[in-house]
Amino acid sequence: MLGHHFVTFRGLAERCIAETDTEVRGILEGPALSRVVRNCALGPGPLGRLVEAQPRIAGALASTLRDLRDACVEPTELPDGFENLSRLYRRTEEVHRRLEQEQGLYDRIGLFRLARRGVSAWAGRLGFRRAEVHGATELVGSAGDLLEALAQCVPLRFYQPDAEHPHAAAVRNRWSWSFGPEPTPVAPRPAVPLVGAVPLVAAVPDRALRLLEPHGGPLEELERVAAAVLGLLDDHTAPAEIAVVARTLEPYATWIPAIFERYGIPFRSSLREPALLTPDARALLHLARALLGNLDREPIVELLGSRRFRWEAASKGIERRRLPELAERLGRRAGVLDGLDDWLWAIGRARDLLRDEGITLSEPEQTHLRDVLQALAADSERARRARTFSEVVRRILDAGDRWLPIPSGETSEGARALEAARDGLSSLALLDSVDRVSGGTAPADPREALRAVEEALRGAYVQPHTDPDGGVLVLDAVQARALPLRHLFLIGLNDSLWPQRLEEDPFLPDRVRLQLRDELCRPVPSRGESEQEERFLLDLLVSQATDTVTLSSHEFDATGRPAAPSCYLRGLASRAIPATVEGDLVPLPEALVRAALHGGGEALGKLTDEAPPELAESLERGLPYVSIVEDFDGSDLRYDGAAELDASPLRWSPTHLERIGLCPLRAFFSQVLGVPELGARVQTELEARELGELIHKALQETYTALESEGLLRPGTATDRSSQRAHEKLAEILGSYLPLTEAMARRHPTLWEGLRSQLLRALEAFVDWDLDRLLPEGVEEVACEHRFEHAYRVDSEPILIVGKIDRLLRTPAGILRIADYKSGSTPEGSTAKVAIQRGRSLQLPLYLVITGEQRSAADVEAEILHTPVRPERFRWRRAAWSYPLGWSSVEEVREQIRRAILTLVTLVREGRYPFRRDSHCRSCPYTLACRREHPPTRTRIEKAEAFADYRTLAGGAP
Repeated sequence: MLGHHFVTFRGLAERCIAETDTEVRGILEGPALSRVVRNCALGPGPLGRLVEAQPRIAGALASTLRDLRDACVEPTELPDGFENLSRLYRRTEEVHRRLEQEQGLYDRIGLFRLARRGVSAWAGRLGFRRAEVHGATELVGSAGDLLEALAQCVPLRFYQPDAEHPHAAAVRNRWSWSFGPEPTPVAPRPAVPLVGAVPLVAAVPDRALRLLEPHGGPLEELERVAAAVLGLLDDHTAPAEIAVVARTLEPYATWIPAIFERYGIPFRSSLREPALLTPDARALLHLARALLGNLDREPIVELLGSRRFRWEAASKGIERRRLPELAERLGRRAGVLDGLDDWLWAIGRARDLLRDEGITLSEPEQTHLRDVLQALAADSERARRARTFSEVVRRILDAGDRWLPIPSGETSEGARALEAARDGLSSLALLDSVDRVSGGTAPADPREALRAVEEALRGAYVQPHTDPDGGVLVLDAVQARALPLRHLFLIGLNDSLWPQRLEEDPFLPDRVRLQLRDELCRPVPSRGESEQEERFLLDLLVSQATDTVTLSSHEFDATGRPAAPSCYLRGLASRAIPATVEGDLVPLPEALVRAALHGGGEALGKLTDEAPPELAESLERGLPYVSIVEDFDGSDLRYDGAAELDASPLRWSPTHLERIGLCPLRAFFSQVLGVPELGARVQTELEARELGELIHKALQETYTALESEGLLRPGTATDRSSQRAHEKLAEILGSYLPLTEAMARRHPTLWEGLRSQLLRALEAFVDWDLDRLLPEGVEEVACEHRFEHAYRVDSEPILIVGKIDRLLRTPAGILRIADYKSGSTPEGSTAKVAIQRGRSLQLPLYLVITGEQRSAADVEAEILHTPVRPERFRWRRAAWSYPLGWSSVEEVREQIRRAILTLVTLVREGRYPFRRDSHCRSCPYTLACRREHPPTRTRIEKAEAFADYRTLAGGAP
């Protein structure tokens, strides 16, 4: 706020830029910024190879560099070990400078930097005497620097709502500008005081905090909230005094307009729906895929079935639904993949192809389908010949004008979404300017152009119709913060939605970010602080309602999967006790539990008249346990994975050690307690374990037969060995049924399909393997090689037993260890960081133990990937081999020493902390784990007993 001018930070920047007489011709956003990084990274060096192999990595690198650029950290200020990132940062800064000077193209950070040059002239020309900032804003570097420039011109005051909150106080302590935040409340007397600044047992007015019990999915939750809002409106509450707020509106975007309109509730919203949610915008995506993909079957069928697709056959008596139906059936029966020739061949033989299905193709239908495909083929040829992004976009949009027209004056939802999608495509023209300045190459490959088109269409949004004269506010949490109102509905308080967690940046970890922040006094964001920011945001929202706050969640998500309540919901709901004995909010037993949990005897006393004596008595017996579990600063770790039970096995296996490294608590459930894995078995397919066992058995018998028949010796012809291997594989998979008997008996067709696919995959793998083995030959091979070894960890050795999938010796005396993996790509299993942190110990242990037992220095180890569908992984790697990065036995022993010592010590001392990671998404014990329980997590993070494992796991949990 400047005088009587009310502006946002972006508005302030635009006004100041106007004083510089600099023309801004375009704004660089997502795809363009990723393109800058991609062009600057390509070339020699690890980052170039990474971007070339995985193009989407450019977006993650762009995010890392944006954080550094926004905080004004210079490339030379990055610490040792980040030379590659520093070089890339320096190149991208030069490209941004040239884009600004030569093309007039700025990203958001460049806009704010440019605005600093005009802030003095703007403030002076309008005669401002002071400036004020109001709102819950945590400043980033570029916006803060613009305000700093303004503060040098006029006095500036920055009012920060609820600065007494712990997180807000931490932000204030590291403030890097001359002006400081001043605490101010959003509402003078909030119905629910700020949770993070007062004890949880603080008094809450009767029925001020309400809880709607979860029921159904997001749709049902939204229905209940709309009914409650309608009740407030019936009580003559003004719509503008009510807000419905979610951390993100995305799960509700499809239903919000329809439900609120059906209830007759006027609403205003910043909700933006992805344009691709509508069939009309998806039709443009199908058109782009058809043109750039050379008439691929799937997008052609989808395009022809679009209601927006231009239809000219009605006068010929052809039904509209017939065209996509005939294209789908013809394409499927003829095996059409792409190309006009495939389609014309199928049309010419339509009578024979469709006879079995009882479908006849009339001459007009055949002619019309041929004409449409030929016209699309001409458009495809023009689009695929384009050599710039501008040409690609122009030719797709020209084709869209013909095939997906928007009648003049049409304002339907579909027309608006299609127009938004077309606008999104138009923004790709900026990529040509980026390429010219950064030395990038034009999209000679249509697949590259298609990736850019798809990304642009995914970023196209349309805003639904809302009430322009005011109504109930429907906002996401960031937009609603610091907005005073009477009634607040906080929806979607589920674990998957709130808190939102950020994974650590793989290119600039938090430890380096914090180091830069401390050394340079610049606001370098730390992703590890996202949870504190999420908690502050929730507390801030709760404290800005003066009358009521209503909390809600749902039982399952839109796909039908169970959805757990947010870890924040429990603490908030415990304060809703005065409102829980009435209506349909919380059953009395649950209210008693919450009262005991957070209010103790005083809260229980409020419900004495309502509670049966036996219920209160049983609850009191559990209070000691509750006090331990809910204590953030407690030192009693009995329920936190410190069982103090020495469950050291007499015989350790590499797999057991690896499971402990992945997550000690998960290993405790499965290996120590023997808890069965949760989740029902799907009877119509093989489990991953069974499939892997079948593959191991087939390869074991195949290589054993080849060795016994002398077909692995040096000088053996590859064709001869390959033919014998194919015969052996067919024999094994045709007769070996103990693992597959149930499936083969109950679902013979499914089993035959799996057997055929598995045979093809193993034949391809063995052919590749023999091609690389036979030129040198194999002196000895042992499949499923079992071993026992006394492995010295510290002063006391442990007995490790295991089984190596394949151990062979070459004529040169080299021992080669191979471990088969049939699941997803095993790249992570050979990553050095995974091995050093104890998450992937199996292969390194095989190598070290083999070297020690055979007194061999020349030992090599590799993972051989044996997927059933190898074509799904062809984009990752051309071969099936993933070798271990270290070659020396001594080096590998040293790299795994600390990990094995830490994990063995954990087991000996009976400590099994949980570890939060991506594996949690597929963990069968997720319902029994308290990884999202803040008190438990806080105790484990502080406990000295778990310090060594936290260090090993890189800061886990």
